[in-house]
Amino acid sequence: MDAADIFTRALRNEPPAVAAAAVGANTDTEASGADSSSSAIGGFLVCLDVPQMTEFGVDYEVFRTGPKFQGVKFLPLGIHLVVFRSREQEHGIRQGFFIRVTRHSQVIVREWSAEKEELAMPRPGLNLEHLELLSFQLDSGLGVYPKQHYKIWHRMTKYISNSRCGVELGALILPGDSDMLSSDGDAAKRNESVAPFFPDLPRTVRFTSLLKRKNELQLSAVERTQYYFDRSTMLEELLASDFGNRWEELVGEFQLAFVVFLQLSSLAALEQWKQFIVMLCSCDRALHTHTSLFAAFLKLLHTHLKQIPEDFFDDETTSANFLRPCLASFFEVLDDVDAPQQLQTPTRQLQQLVQTRFGITLSSFDAEEFAPVVVSEEELFAASAASCAAPAPVVDRSSAEVENEAIAAAFLAAHRITMGHRP
Repeated sequence: MDAADIFTRALRNEPPAVAAAAVGANTDTEASGADSSSSAIGGFLVCLDVPQMTEFGVDYEVFRTGPKFQGVKFLPLGIHLVVFRSREQEHGIRQGFFIRVTRHSQVIVREWSAEKEELAMPRPGLNLEHLELLSFQLDSGLGVYPKQHYKIWHRMTKYISNSRCGVELGALILPGDSDMLSSDGDAAKRNESVAPFFPDLPRTVRFTSLLKRKNELQLSAVERTQYYFDRSTMLEELLASDFGNRWEELVGEFQLAFVVFLQLSSLAALEQWKQFIVMLCSCDRALHTHTSLFAAFLKLLHTHLKQIPEDFFDDETTSANFLRPCLASFFEVLDDVDAPQQLQTPTRQLQQLVQTRFGITLSSFDAEEFAPVVVSEEELFAASAASCAAPAPVVDRSSAEVENEAIAAAFLAAHRITMGHRP
């Protein structure tokens, strides 16, 4: 029997002799119970030697650890994001890692490194007898997974696959700038980039570049305008080149960006989330050819917008945000009589949320303010020629950074939960 068997036997209050007799030589840190008939109790995340008052969280709830804390039990099947911050770094960055519970009674073990002040894979040669000894004392130190938040967590992560995590499961994640791939990178290069040369070092999530575009010199003025006015072609290029023509993978990365932003306060993830919204809200033709994608997107956007404060569109620091013009143009397209039937219900639900939560009616979106500017073909060619001849300008991103910081502050303030303590 392995560590999972010992642990689940202990949770069932079987006599120590029974569990002790099951001790073998297997020292795997991730295993599943061999007894497939065991009750559906979910998985166990055992966290050894975590100091008291460490900031710790799983999925949607964060708390401070108590003196008896040893982990979390009854994790539902699926993907989970574990976050932590050392008590010595109260104002420092959070780190995290993804785990996936694939079987009931699965036990995942992590150990606190006092040297690195992080929760990582247990040191090599973890003594199984030591784990066995602990297993009889752990139950009282295992916090129960907060089931009240699972429904919303499942909505926000249901499309995140192992390949779409940006790093392999279990790898430590930092909230810094994403090491995005160049615009000519393909899916194979992206997959290769996931495996770092130093596998034990924390790293940032590598998002897909959404800024790919056709060679503008090969497009006529009309084609160029259409390419950016209706970004359906851009979306289809991305689906083909980076997501294997699977819309679920694209939506999975949209979900990934939001949860990494929300839980790790990553501005790079926020920027990726914004770029997804700008692109998807600028599609018209694709509403009919990729209807399932947009149905999922509408439902997700509804869930995401429920995480921000009600004064988001009124507050001085966030009122002039990217969401207002995006929603204005998207609602205009979706209100078209030819919009797919499958999108009508999620559209109404999103519109109702915007109206009831933020007090914004469709008429309050000033169509003139967000209307496209009509430019003559001669002006377009002149601008293209000038941009090709001139050196690349230095982009002042200070305004974008200020907007991102304001949006991040609003989301995180609304999401912040008063942290309690676990045993």
